[in-house]
Amino acid sequence: MCRVVALLLLATAASALRAGPPGSTRLSGYDRPPPSPPLPPHHPALARAAGPPHAPEQRMLSLAGPGAVTITWVTHPDVDEGLLAAPRDAALTRRHRDRGCRHLAGLALPSIVRYGRVDGKDAVGGPGPHLGAAVAGGSLDPATLPRAASGGFTCYDADDYESGALHSATMGDADGGPLDGGAAYVYAVSGDPAGAVWSTPQPFTAPPPATADALPYTIAVVGDLGQTADSAETLAGVAARPGAGHVINVGDLSYADGYHPRWDTWGRLIDYHAAGVPWMVVEGNHELEIAGSRGAAFVAYNARFAVPANASGSRTKMYYSYEVPGATVVALGTYDDWGPGSAQRAWLRRTLARVDRGRTPWLLVFMHAPWYSSNLAHLEEVDGMRRSLEPLLATVGGGADAVFYGHVHAYERVAPALKRRADPCGPVHIVIGDGGNREGPAPHWLDPAPRWSLVRDPSFGAGELVLVNGTHARWEWRRNGDGPGAPPADAAWLVRGGGRGGACGVRGWLGGGGGAVAAA
Repeated sequence: MCRVVALLLLATAASALRAGPPGSTRLSGYDRPPPSPPLPPHHPALARAAGPPHAPEQRMLSLAGPGAVTITWVTHPDVDEGLLAAPRDAALTRRHRDRGCRHLAGLALPSIVRYGRVDGKDAVGGPGPHLGAAVAGGSLDPATLPRAASGGFTCYDADDYESGALHSATMGDADGGPLDGGAAYVYAVSGDPAGAVWSTPQPFTAPPPATADALPYTIAVVGDLGQTADSAETLAGVAARPGAGHVINVGDLSYADGYHPRWDTWGRLIDYHAAGVPWMVVEGNHELEIAGSRGAAFVAYNARFAVPANASGSRTKMYYSYEVPGATVVALGTYDDWGPGSAQRAWLRRTLARVDRGRTPWLLVFMHAPWYSSNLAHLEEVDGMRRSLEPLLATVGGGADAVFYGHVHAYERVAPALKRRADPCGPVHIVIGDGGNREGPAPHWLDPAPRWSLVRDPSFGAGELVLVNGTHARWEWRRNGDGPGAPPADAAWLVRGGGRGGACGVRGWLGGGGGAVAAA
């Protein structure tokens, strides 16, 4: 933990970069707006909707293993919004009082999700009616959905804040068997002791099988989102492209920074998208939120989010892995111990060694702080992590293909690299901490650019990776402000091959602002 806290408080002194000839493309032709403040808590996208006690809100899907999806949501036993009016300074001490969520004590709160296929093919006793019209018309009664799963809830308090009941339940791992991959489903959740208050029925698509045969598959990627007008624009841009199988958020989620009502407003902001498309998250430095006399960290992160840690052999939500069609995806914990003798390093070695490149030819990694970035913000801040874990990502399990980061509030696309040199045996790297947070873009760069830096732009936006087949993927980055229907500000093909004499899997970008990547 000492190493973790030191990382969060002090940036590591930057060592000299091995800079080559300037070749990085700086995207231009766009007038960047100034940073925007957080949206006010009473903004329509953030405010609590009118409704009875125990009304579900802040829904989020996440992938939970083969044929399974977890849904998390929040309910409150009353409709009091007093905390949202409290001054921000009221929570800055970040002390955790350990009151044990007394406001929920004695309440027999269920955590129930009811769900079924939209086409009715999983109805009890044979095929039932098609539910599409009822879903579209808002007339579907959740009680008629044929399948149900029960979960549980947790809660936490900090300073004068008491969370609602933080529910979770998993669809596809209970009676009735796994979800049918690629099928359209609808669900509704309840945490009401009387069973009378349900969420609006929500459609979603069950994850396809995690095999190469299920390609193509699309992943949306965002980072450092926050809850500003820019954040809302980024989220709207992601939602406007509905083909993503899931979203990767590379950390720094709500920017609550210890003021916990801002976790609730952020959950409401993303509900309209995260309720229907799985989101996979990892912790950033803004999730630290140290609380309590014993220094408990990441309290809200650990309480609010469901990730497949246990299913992937991890002891913690700080790092984990999962599979999607054609890819194994690994989330690494920047703010957990990553040193030579750490549990995370041992877990990563085991996880990479189990990857079946026949089933999942792509190996993707995401974490918060970047190993490769030519932006002056956070420059080489976690180079110790890179030195500890990069050798594993380069060799074990055939080597990673792409690594995604946040933390730096800018966009940068990087050539295949190892040991801070351009190297086709290494993965490509993408910095995408440009989701729209209140701190604004990071506009200052190394000059000249390192050889491995191909494209960089200090603008807000989001990315999309389409795994087309086992060797080719299409990457596109769309910049906020370019307008609906505008072409991507940066786009390139990622190609992976069989390697030089079998020594490594040669990777490289074709096209895009940085052009083709030559072998080093």
